[in-house]
Amino acid sequence: MTLVAANVSGDVLLEARHPAIRIVTVGAAAELADAMKREALGADVVVMAAAVADYRPVEVSERKLTKEGGGVPPIELAENEDIVAALASTRRPGQFVVGFAAETPEDDAELLARARRKQQRKGVDLLVVNAVGWARGFESAENAVHILGPDGVDAGAASGSKRLVAAAIWDAIARER
Repeated sequence: MTLVAANVSGDVLLEARHPAIRIVTVGAAAELADAMKREALGADVVVMAAAVADYRPVEVSERKLTKEGGGVPPIELAENEDIVAALASTRRPGQFVVGFAAETPEDDAELLARARRKQQRKGVDLLVVNAVGWARGFESAENAVHILGPDGVDAGAASGSKRLVAAAIWDAIARER
């Protein structure tokens, strides 16, 4: 098993250390894309749980941007590659691709509608979606997700500790694969 870890703190990686797990660390989204394309070649199941930014600055300043410069400088953005969509579109026969989506919907109906559109657009076999916001999803020990199987069919839901949610996701992968 290979874990490609992008911007993951050392203490989290220490918990992931296991003789059966090879860890590949990367930084920027482009590095993650390269590593995932390379590592996915031999994988039976690809789980793309990273929250990769949709955009990045075109130019990165070597120096601090100061107020002395007069006004807020324009920041031009470029779109990052959609890594999971690229992996899904180039997968080999029998390979199972799982994507994740963090959404900010008004309600559960909107959450699931967005998730189904995203699943179809990206071409993943299974999509795990959760609502995020100031008080949920990130920076919390608890999580709640919906799992969509092939063709957007409800494949389950889970809530509780992140470990419990992860186990439910692996169970759904085993059922759907």
